[in-house]
Amino acid sequence: FAAMHASSAASAASEPVCQELACQGGRGGSEAEDAALLQVLRANASEEPPYMNPCPPSYQPKASTKKACNAAGLKYTGNKFAHSKEASHCCVSEHWVCNMGDEKHCTKPGPHPPTYLGDTKHWVWEAVQGNCCLPP
Repeated sequence: FAAMHASSAASAASEPVCQELACQGGRGGSEAEDAALLQVLRANASEEPPYMNPCPPSYQPKASTKKACNAAGLKYTGNKFAHSKEASHCCVSEHWVCNMGDEKHCTKPGPHPPTYLGDTKHWVWEAVQGNCCLPP
């Protein structure tokens, strides 16, 4: 037994050992697990800087025009830290509820008036819409 154990230890020491998560792809996991692992590895290897919220704590960037954001008394950040140079963001409290829609339908349903953050267009094929945000 000792001779067999020493022989297997010697051969194991000479074999390359994979220490990376990517080497574990054939470990019997499902195809979905392997695909998810690959996405994580690619994201970790990305040269793109991590997302940084340009807004103060408890605020989130929402698509907006500068004019509408300033008129609402909110902080306009433009495309700061955005992944698109065409981005146009306004900092809105994370406690507000925002939905994309048009100004005509952004009306007062209750005690607090909603704030329309101006017409924005995210993609060429989309209709022009904007964020309609309602404070708590």
